[in-house]
This record gives sequence, structure tokens and C-alpha cells, in this order.
Amino acid sequence: MRLARSGRTHHGTFGRLSFADGLWHTVERKWVNNEPNISCVPAGAYTVHPLTQEFLLLIGGTVAAYSSDLRPPVVTRYSCGIHAANLAVDVKGCIGPGMRRGEIGGVDAVLESRTALAEIVERMDNRPAQLVIYWT
Repeated sequence: MRLARSGRTHHGTFGRLSFADGLWHTVERKWVNNEPNISCVPAGAYTVHPLTQEFLLLIGGTVAAYSSDLRPPVVTRYSCGIHAANLAVDVKGCIGPGMRRGEIGGVDAVLESRTALAEIVERMDNRPAQLVIYWT
């Protein structure tokens, strides 16, 4: 699984997520010095764990699974994941997948997010996957 971030607008951070034979667009918040619940997920390597059909949990780098796992100054964030979201304001330090880029009410967005998430979950087949996030 690879997430290539390709652009930033005043509405958020956008990229493309590839896994197996699938390709989806992504939306995240802007980079704000890795601030919990505000910033996009830092570039790096993660393990993606399918917790439910609606939430895929990221673990690795500065991101832990639960608040009890925090180990400052290295591990400073928790519960970052991939879930349905169309706009950057719909995620708090997570990643929203979509089938395509577009606009909602004049705001940059990804569209058909639930469809994209279902496709990713299906390809994961209830197994963890490695994710690499990087800027292009």
C-alpha cells in the first residue's frame, strides 16, 4: 500500500493511494507539525490494521494504536486511521479515501468515499498491510 501525496490546497492535503490492483484519491488535513487531531499523518512507514469495515488503524512512526501506548517524545499521536471522509474537515489526523477528486460546495474534496473504503477493506481481506506515505 502506497500513499503518494501530490498536492496541497487551502482546503487540505490530497494524494493517491494504491494497493493491490486499486487506486484511490485521498484527503487529509494540512501538515501542522504533527499536531494530534490537527495535522495530516507524517510521511513514513505504517502497518494498517483492519479494525472494522469502517476504520483501518495505522501504527508506526509517531503513531500508536491507543492513548495508553503514547511514549513521548517519539510516539505522540494515536488512533490515526483510514475512514470514510469527503472533506479535510471530516478527518482529524486521519486519511479519507475517495473514488475521485471533486468539489463539495466549492470546497476541494474526494467523492464516493464509502465506496473507496469498501474496496480497500475488501482487498485487505481482514489482514494487516504495510503502508508507505510520501510526498511527490
